[in-house]
Parts: sequence; C-alpha cells; structure tokens
Amino acid sequence: MSESDVGKALLKVDALDLAGVSDTQQLTWKILEHDRRLVRRLTILTLVIWLMAAGMVGFVMIAFGFLFPMQAKLTNETELVKIDPKQRASLEQVYRQTFQMLTVLIAFSVLVLALAALTTVRLIFASRRATLRQVNASLIEISRQLKELRTAAAPPPEPKK
Repeated sequence: MSESDVGKALLKVDALDLAGVSDTQQLTWKILEHDRRLVRRLTILTLVIWLMAAGMVGFVMIAFGFLFPMQAKLTNETELVKIDPKQRASLEQVYRQTFQMLTVLIAFSVLVLALAALTTVRLIFASRRATLRQVNASLIEISRQLKELRTAAAPPPEPKK
C-alpha cells in the first residue's frame, strides 16, 4: 500500500477504528511529515515562479520604456535630417527586432504567469489536504485518550460471592 493509498484511507477511516494502534500512529505521522514537506516544497516553487513572472513582466515594461523613446528619437532626428537614410534603416531594423523579441518575451511571461497560477492552486489543494489529515490525526489521538480515560474511570468489577 503506497503513501497515497494510506493517506486516502486515513481521510476516510473512522477515528475509533485507529485509536491506540501504534503502527498506524507511526504511519500517520509519516504521512503528516510527507504533507509538511510537500507543502513546503510547493510553497517555495510557487514563490520562485511568481518572482520569475514578476521579474519578466517588469523587464518587459522597462525594455519597452526604453524602446519607445528611442524610436521617437529616431523619427525626430530623421525629420531634422541629422542621420542619413542608411543609418535610419539599420536602426529601424534593430528596433523592429528588439520589439519582436520583447513580444515573444511577453508571450513567455503570460505562460509563466499561468504556471504560477496553477502552482498556486496546487499549493492550496495540498495545504487543505494536509490540514484535513492533521485534523483527522488529532481526532484519532483525542479518541484514544478518551478511551483510556473511560477505562481508567470505570469502576472495577465487583467480586462475586
């Protein structure tokens, strides 16, 4: 039985069925530790992807912030006849290529943003499942403790005469 199967069984099992079983208790703690590691890894991955997406969007915005004024300057200098047509053509080619590369980077940024959103949803589901398993494990422990209290508080059977 894999950890996934045991985890699903743990979610479905009644707390009284598992109370006081040490093997099951150890397995439960292994599953909870696995959930903690998974949530931690997903949190780091999600954070890295969001930072990468924000960095890419910021880079594209800054790059366009430099590109558009350079194109305007080229148009202005052409009107003032400060540069010859050959230079203008080569600069326009460079600006066009830069614009095309930034457009591809925008598409890639959208892809990274979508990936960030998907990892966020995955993190939410993993976190919710881990929380539910922790609650179930706590209920199992409480059930075990209540069972021990009942047996300790029960009066001893009276001897027969």
